[in-house]
Amino acid sequence: MGRKSNKKIPQNVFKKGYVPWNAGTKIYCLSGHRCGKAHFYSATKHAVTALTEGIRWELREINSHIKITTDLTSSHRERNIECNNNNQDTLNILSFNCKNIKTTGQFFQEIEKSIDIILIQEHWLFHFELEQLKELHPKLVGVGKAVDSDNPIAASHVPRGYGGVAVLWQKSIDRYIKPLPDGSSRLQCIELTIDKPQIIISAYLPTKSSNDSYDIFLDCLDQIYEIVQKYGGTHEIIVGGDLNEDLYNPSNNSRRKHKLNDLMVECNLKTNSKGLTFINVNGIDTSEIDYFLYTDPKCEPSKRLIDLPSNVSDHHPISMRIKCNITREQQSRNSEKQKHKIRWNKVDKSRYEETISRNIGDFIERLNSDKVNIEVITLQAMDLLSNTAKQLDQKKTYGKNKLKLNVWNKEISESLEANKLAYKNWKSAGRPPNIDNILLTEKETH
Repeated sequence: MGRKSNKKIPQNVFKKGYVPWNAGTKIYCLSGHRCGKAHFYSATKHAVTALTEGIRWELREINSHIKITTDLTSSHRERNIECNNNNQDTLNILSFNCKNIKTTGQFFQEIEKSIDIILIQEHWLFHFELEQLKELHPKLVGVGKAVDSDNPIAASHVPRGYGGVAVLWQKSIDRYIKPLPDGSSRLQCIELTIDKPQIIISAYLPTKSSNDSYDIFLDCLDQIYEIVQKYGGTHEIIVGGDLNEDLYNPSNNSRRKHKLNDLMVECNLKTNSKGLTFINVNGIDTSEIDYFLYTDPKCEPSKRLIDLPSNVSDHHPISMRIKCNITREQQSRNSEKQKHKIRWNKVDKSRYEETISRNIGDFIERLNSDKVNIEVITLQAMDLLSNTAKQLDQKKTYGKNKLKLNVWNKEISESLEANKLAYKNWKSAGRPPNIDNILLTEKETH
């Protein structure tokens, strides 16, 4: 139908223009890129996405200059995330309830050039999985807490993931950041050592679903208060995260809201409204529960980032910008050493087994002792296996260690000079071709 309509429109009608994803009746939402409990609703939005994409290709076939998108183009996306990675006067901070960080790889690819620090809530990792925070993106590093960080669950008995907080940051500013132990498993703190030091907290406050959620909520507020009192005299404070309370809904008169407002007054914390941040199962924005609370009056108001195609969570990320003097370290492509791959066909297997057998006994004795740290022993045993294999793997020298023969001597040098002189004389004489010419004879004999 779209192709027939396009053929009936005169060619000179197709001038430059832009049809955004929400133009006309093509009502787009995140349900067109995911499926929730409202599966039939999601099906209709997937159909709208497919129809709009088809029209976009038809306009392209007739060389139209009209642009139409089913999600965000790069230019449209830049309106929501302003690239700031090379600006030494500002720092971009993002807060995001990701609802399972294992599904957000594409999200980090999309925002990593624009954001310096990322506050994460509900990463759903358990304590033994927290090292995965350092593997999400080659330019990001981070620290976090899991719901079982105080009492780790065995890897063989973990339930479905839930909860957890983390802070990620660009490796280019790693020297300015120090992780802090303050707070429970619902608060992750870091210290940002810039001209005006900052304490940045990723917070995930409890929902209203459980009977004891109010007590846990108050406990989190008490911990934030203690952190502010501890560092507030020397640092600015930034609390970002999912607070699970709508501060700007006039119909919300809950006691949790009043307690949160009291904390903000006592600690001189400010915030601002930026629009609804939580999306229900029908794909509709319903409440504003994600906030930045900050003490520095120079902080720019926070913003809501909408229409990110890679966002599969039911929360919109929010961002804010702080002014500071910071120098980012440039990372070259060859800065990281290439990992050495063991060529097992070149390794002496008998020597490898002999070396491992000789050293493994020490680990067995330590495991049988009373004071044992299984995690440390496991890491040391892995290092033993890896280092032994690397030592026995014969690397190629590529000529740099080859024997260099010293064959140059005085006779060769004098002969070379005579050859050059004979050639010069023959060339100056006009290059005579006669074989009886003495100059040609001297050139050939040297």
